[in-house]
Amino acid sequence: MVPTQTWEISVDGQTVQVSVTSPRWWGTSEIRVNDMSLHPAEIQKRGRNERMFTVGKQIATIKPNLLGEPELNIAGQKVEPINPKPPIPWWGWGLIAACVAMPILTLGGALPFAIGFGGAYGCASVLRSSMPVTTRAILSGGIVILCWVSLIVFLGLIRQAI
Repeated sequence: MVPTQTWEISVDGQTVQVSVTSPRWWGTSEIRVNDMSLHPAEIQKRGRNERMFTVGKQIATIKPNLLGEPELNIAGQKVEPINPKPPIPWWGWGLIAACVAMPILTLGGALPFAIGFGGAYGCASVLRSSMPVTTRAILSGGIVILCWVSLIVFLGLIRQAI
């Protein structure tokens, strides 16, 4: 499933719907205004990830935030999406903390850091998805278990090598 973010804005007295479809791993994003795909010539690249285009007489920009999710700005003002991702449930923070604890308990190291923070990012992504709560809980719990099993196997291999 390709993630799509949609915004509804009022421009020049008309309601306009802007959406961006971002491929998960590679490829180019598709920007649509009122269900009409913008031609690449209508989109200007600014920097590596920022795209600029016009909506009516207004200048719009789409760029990823720190989590990689697209943000829309019209005339410099951030616009909230009509289909925002749900917040992380209170119990989900415990699962994220279980992953972040890995590099702390192992006193550092590149692989424990990568496993721990990769698992935390995976949990956060699953917990903020639109899947049912039970599915999100099972998947994020599975990520935590997979990360801990991977870390224990890694530590066991190091112990055997010493």
